[in-house]
Amino acid sequence: AAKPHDPPVKPKDPPAKPKDPPVKRPVLLRQQGQYFAWSMPAGWKFNETANGVDVYAPDQKAGAGVSVVFNYPGRTTPSQVIDTCNQIVGINDATTVSEKNLPDGAGYAGIPWKLVERDFKYTYAGLKARRKCTAGVQSYGNGFHAAVGYYACEASRWDEQSTWLAGHLARRHRELRRRHQSPPARKSRQGDPSEK
Repeated sequence: AAKPHDPPVKPKDPPAKPKDPPVKRPVLLRQQGQYFAWSMPAGWKFNETANGVDVYAPDQKAGAGVSVVFNYPGRTTPSQVIDTCNQIVGINDATTVSEKNLPDGAGYAGIPWKLVERDFKYTYAGLKARRKCTAGVQSYGNGFHAAVGYYACEASRWDEQSTWLAGHLARRHRELRRRHQSPPARKSRQGDPSEK
């Protein structure tokens, strides 16, 4: 029996929770295209145009991409750019998980890039998928420049794949915007923000 002056017995610490397994990022292989350079896992496919590049898994259940347009006439917002891109690729049932304004990005002539990030779920060719898009718009006079990037995968594998896809996309999106911190070489319209 415990004596009156014995120190109280401390309860045992609860057992430590098992740690989540580390995210397994595939080895990325650098590719050089006609217009852009990018990295992607072995066996992945790509589609490159003068406006950007998409990379995607052989089963087409995961992918990422970026595209840009300079000197497009009219006015738009980053959210409208994402909406337009969804329409172009046939996403009609998007359910937004979250949307937020990001800090402005540096732009040529002191005109900032307005940035928005949207996370949403949707169905594509019968697959339940999830996608995160980041769109940027730099407006001037009667026109604008726009850049949009995304990464997407099967919704059930989002926690597993989205981490390394996000890092891949962020680097490509920054590179595209950085290209326009100096005057563009051409002043002509170069197509829709996401014509792929």
